[in-house]
Amino acid sequence: MARQLFTRNGLKNTTMNDIANASEKGRRTVYSYFRTKREIYEAVIEDESRQVRDLLRREVGLMDTPEQKLRRLMELRMDLAVSSGRRPEVWFRSLFSRDVDRADRMRNMVRGCIYEMIGGIISDGVADGVFDTEQAGRVKYLLTVLVQGCDWELMREPEQAQSEPPSRRVRFATSLDFIMDGLAVRKM
Repeated sequence: MARQLFTRNGLKNTTMNDIANASEKGRRTVYSYFRTKREIYEAVIEDESRQVRDLLRREVGLMDTPEQKLRRLMELRMDLAVSSGRRPEVWFRSLFSRDVDRADRMRNMVRGCIYEMIGGIISDGVADGVFDTEQAGRVKYLLTVLVQGCDWELMREPEQAQSEPPSRRVRFATSLDFIMDGLAVRKM
């Protein structure tokens, strides 16, 4: 309930009374768990970030090879950016528009998880002999920049970003293919 209130009204325009009414609890009950609405807001951010991180880990864990895992992680991250751009109730876009500092914190939590996952997948790929050692050190930074650029484009102009030829998804897939090709060990 609090998430919807914060999404719709922002932190500043949401009161503890609003939260108590929406949750069908008394203010005293709400105050017994949280001292301030900012604490509730922080809990919402933590929960939403955890859900996204869990989804990423679960979906990537279903893949067999480092190449499949890395590609799946990047595709999922792209899907998150696209869905956030299309649906204002999704955490990423809606919270960004209401509270820049908090949205940055949330994105950083997810970004940190993605960065860690990329590092682990790349290390596994190097150990398996499928990723080039020299390129492996460079690629996680490049992938992070690619994702951040996609996020920015969708937040800036979500509808236009989807309709420009070639589509945003095609541009992302082409960029990802280029990165994956550069990361692969060259067989002689």
